[in-house]
Amino acid sequence: MRCVFDGQSVEATTISAKEMRCVSPRHESGVVSFEVADPTMQLSRSGTLFMFQERMEIVSITPTRATPSDGLLITVNGNGFSSNNYSCIFGSDQTVPATTISSSVLVCEVPKSLLGGVSVPVKITSNEVDYSRSSVYFLSEVLPEVFRMEPNRVHLNNAVITIHGANFRERDLFQYNFGAAIQLPLNFVSPVLATFVLPLMTDTGNYTIRVSNDGFAWSESSARLEIYRQTFFIQMHPSRGPVSGGTLITVSGLNRDLVDPAGIVYIGDDPTSRYDWSGDQAIVFSSVEVATPGRVLIKLKGSTPDRDLILGYFLYHLRATVIAIEPTVGVSAGGTVVRVQGRNFLDGSFCRFGLGEPTSATFQSPTLVLCDSPRREPGYSVVSISSTERDLSAESQGTDFLHVEPPTIRDMIPRVLVAGDSRVITVQGANFLDYVPWTCNVGVFTQMPAKRVDSQSLLCVVPVREPSNFTLQITFNDIDRLHPPYSFEVVPLFDVHAVSPVVGNVQGGDIIRLTSHAFTEFGALYCWFGSLKVDMDVHNATSATCISPPHPAGSVDLQVGTGDTTIVPGRWTFVYKHNYDFVSVTSILPTYGTMEGGEYITVVGRNFGPLWCHFGNSQKLHATVLSTTLAVCHTPKHVRGGEVAFEVSRESYTSTEERRFVFEVHPQILALEPTIISKSTDLHLSLKVENLRCKDVSICKIGIHLIEGACQGSNYLQCPLPRNLSHGNYTVSVSRDGVRSFSNEMHIEVLPTMHALAIHPASGPSDGGTHCTLTGIDIPSGHWVWCAFGTQLVPALTVTSTSL
Repeated sequence: MRCVFDGQSVEATTISAKEMRCVSPRHESGVVSFEVADPTMQLSRSGTLFMFQERMEIVSITPTRATPSDGLLITVNGNGFSSNNYSCIFGSDQTVPATTISSSVLVCEVPKSLLGGVSVPVKITSNEVDYSRSSVYFLSEVLPEVFRMEPNRVHLNNAVITIHGANFRERDLFQYNFGAAIQLPLNFVSPVLATFVLPLMTDTGNYTIRVSNDGFAWSESSARLEIYRQTFFIQMHPSRGPVSGGTLITVSGLNRDLVDPAGIVYIGDDPTSRYDWSGDQAIVFSSVEVATPGRVLIKLKGSTPDRDLILGYFLYHLRATVIAIEPTVGVSAGGTVVRVQGRNFLDGSFCRFGLGEPTSATFQSPTLVLCDSPRREPGYSVVSISSTERDLSAESQGTDFLHVEPPTIRDMIPRVLVAGDSRVITVQGANFLDYVPWTCNVGVFTQMPAKRVDSQSLLCVVPVREPSNFTLQITFNDIDRLHPPYSFEVVPLFDVHAVSPVVGNVQGGDIIRLTSHAFTEFGALYCWFGSLKVDMDVHNATSATCISPPHPAGSVDLQVGTGDTTIVPGRWTFVYKHNYDFVSVTSILPTYGTMEGGEYITVVGRNFGPLWCHFGNSQKLHATVLSTTLAVCHTPKHVRGGEVAFEVSRESYTSTEERRFVFEVHPQILALEPTIISKSTDLHLSLKVENLRCKDVSICKIGIHLIEGACQGSNYLQCPLPRNLSHGNYTVSVSRDGVRSFSNEMHIEVLPTMHALAIHPASGPSDGGTHCTLTGIDIPSGHWVWCAFGTQLVPALTVTSTSL
């Protein structure tokens, strides 16, 4: 027998008359058909489905070790978890269901029956046959045990308790349980020994102490602790200081009646000098010098053991050392964030500038803290760091910080720049110091050095930018920005293609036309005639005019700009003359022509001499001058239809008036109806025409017939059919004058007029359905033909040209 997986046959092993076993072949993921076959490959009558899926893979588990207990869960991280039917297998035989969180995360409950102290492999299966490619190991730990506790009867706050037991482990979650609600960390000493400091208790009584290695599974054995007198609250400040000693420590919350007057303060195992009272509830003493940093217990040892007091733990650390600060200068108003680099910095440290009050530092690492500079008068001060408000770090080179009068900005010139052109912006203000780094910040991301000119001016080089509005801010230490930020505009780069005329009268008042491509992309624009600025009148994106101001005779630079900034590279030269007579154009006829060119137009004006004609930006053409007021030009070939400026020039000076000439685009027929026409004398053709100029006459050409059409809107034309048009196929085109610039051609078919001679039968029942045969003349074939019974139309089937 054989098993067939999606057409792939594999050999099967027969177990019994009702059971057989086979190994699935390699196959891509997905659901496939499953069937069985006899040795001749005769398939079974029925089959089922089998799903191929990616083999699961375990990458890690969390936690990797713990003490088995009720409800202990582990998280399995891996790949290929594609269903909800997985199980976790611990060792070789303990299987528990898994919960699928995602395709890469499962959660399993650890069997409580796992033996303690044994590391077992963890695998994943979805069918109890196939297992994950890999496995990870889980360490089942032994529960800790509690034997006894010393002392087990206390009456003082912060007493040190020692627990004797077994299976203790040094972990972050090594804890003891105080009664039923409080879980606190244990100090690991050895696998059989641990200690803790008795916390603040508000009630006397008996407490049960249990131990856990992981904060989850607790020891079954326990010890009893009796607190037989209410303790009082003790607070020690500071709780840390340098190894060199000398830190003044204050312990508050005491009571003179409970403190032994003959008591001596011990720091670790070393006695210090006697303490002094500060009021009735606090004592003060100084830390001693120690050899190495670390955490030590401080206690007040009384004349008898029952009068000993545990004051708390004190952390000795290495003294903080400042190596460098950045920046080294800030404003006298304070608020500059100073990066302090050094050694032995602690979280919760303090900063001090000079002899001022310490302020909290922002801890970054043991080698870096951040300090906010305080408000101070201008001058130098030393930056120091300490773990408390006292014990400030020793002064070292490179730690001086300078407070200065805040710089101010008054103005920025220019405020408009041209895109694609790196320009220098001058920043004007006060208190620009010469011994600090100045920086220009353009927008949010661009930063570059500024050049200091003097105490009142800086130079910023602005890089190439796209047209937009930008902000410029100045910093003098890479952190503090001067306010307010100033904005400037980057405008598009554009050229003035033409200026006409470039000569005018010294009295001014001449209209100067300018041609470009981007006039409308700016705000207010101006023309400069030398040093004289006048307003520009922008007509559209490509056309603008300025009126020349009065100026002495001679040549001046003509430039364009916004505000006080010119934005056109290069200059035009404008010539002022006395009593100059401009050449001008009054009219042209006709005002339109074909794109092929070669047509003559008549130009009427004044002051004609040797003359040139200009059609837009095309090459100038020589004109035939008939008189001082009359000339003839022929049109050039033009590649694109549309309206252009027409001007004439004489002696390189262009006419003052501009006329418009239209290079016509050929009309284009987009649609035509009807296209099939029965012979008739009263029909019209309706045409949809692009580039139709309805203000002039439009001519329809049907075959060889030219017929004047009638406009029906800006793009529609109606043309009557010629009378007695014989049947056949005809071309249709459109022209504005019937001579030139004909449109594309479309076709119509004129059918002969049908004549009905007889119908048989000539009568039938009123409910219809009678098949009739009609005989006649010129019945068309290949077209729809209809019979009209009164006003009702029904389709007909053509048999021959004489019957349907």
